[in-house]
Amino acid sequence: MKKTLLIVTLLLGYSGIAQVTFQTQTTGTTQDLKGTTIIPGTTRGWAAGTGGTILYTADGGITWTAQSSGVTATLEDITWGASGAGGLEFVWACGSSATVVNTMDAGTTWDIQAQGAPYTANAIDFQNVSNGIMVGDQFYATSTNGGNAFSPTMTTSTARAVHFVSTTTGWMCGDGGFIKKTTDSGVTWTDQTSGTTLALHGINFINANEGWACGITGTILHTTNGGTTWTAQTSNTANLLSDIKFFDAQNGWACGYTGTMLRTTNGGTTWTPYFSGETGTAVWLQSLALLDANEGWVVGDDGVILTFSDNGSSAGIENLSAIDLNIYPNPASSTLTIETEAAIESIQITNINGMLVQNETSKSFSIESLTNGVYIIHVKTAKGVITKRFIKD
Repeated sequence: MKKTLLIVTLLLGYSGIAQVTFQTQTTGTTQDLKGTTIIPGTTRGWAAGTGGTILYTADGGITWTAQSSGVTATLEDITWGASGAGGLEFVWACGSSATVVNTMDAGTTWDIQAQGAPYTANAIDFQNVSNGIMVGDQFYATSTNGGNAFSPTMTTSTARAVHFVSTTTGWMCGDGGFIKKTTDSGVTWTDQTSGTTLALHGINFINANEGWACGITGTILHTTNGGTTWTAQTSNTANLLSDIKFFDAQNGWACGYTGTMLRTTNGGTTWTPYFSGETGTAVWLQSLALLDANEGWVVGDDGVILTFSDNGSSAGIENLSAIDLNIYPNPASSTLTIETEAAIESIQITNINGMLVQNETSKSFSIESLTNGVYIIHVKTAKGVITKRFIKD
């Protein structure tokens, strides 16, 4: 597949974004890609789709290599769960026949953990190496042992997406506009009033209070109180939106039918749409991953993967990937370790709203004083400042 570069310049955009770049990358496949995931704060991620397809990128979505999943089932979703010492990366994918495959070595080998049930798992989320959940066609199933066994519960509704912000607190959404919340790791779920009966295909929270959901006819919903109330936002499109991701409380992206992408820089108060003539594709864009507030990649049908940037170039992706820095474990409960050969000048930790909460100087330090949630670590080196996200659990 030939790479194409499309730069869109908006003199008067919906949200004041001046320039956006969409670049079609070579994937080596024409299989439909349905899910993607990223190791937070890195340029490493995976995509999954029909025919058991799994692809891996180490450079922010620019180049992709195939990995052998060991299955031919359609993989509907893929999720990173945790990092460990020595380069361990724990990733799960799920799909038709309730298939679940897992890797502990960043995809060098994939193991089949579940297969053969008469229903499809549409989404999966793991919060660490042990705790996870998959949801789908009139069922959900939880695991407390890394996916080696799942405990299924049958329901009367089809779930399309699930997202947890901790080992205990999460949401799922789906057909009929339903949204459910759990605070006990998925043992019990409480119905929330979404205000719509339209199918919801994506859900994403940045903390225990603030989140967004998206679905058919351009539906976008927003909550600031954990889902007690949901408010509709204007998306400026009537196309189905299949995924929505926020990097922080202001910066988010969504994707959907016929090559549609959306961008907000103010928490969804206004959304800027980019359609097929701007993104360079008319396929269904099904799932996206964010490198930072401004850059990421999106996957879709026919093996299409686009990288995107709102600064008109891919410079940020290339600069970030040039610096070898990892943090582990992630999620972490007591101690966080930075692994890099670069000399560290300073370390700052901010919450998701940008408030400074901790300063450090050593490569390994305690985070026990932080409350559970998502944080951003800013590591200053001689090569520049590297920003990564981690979860305190």
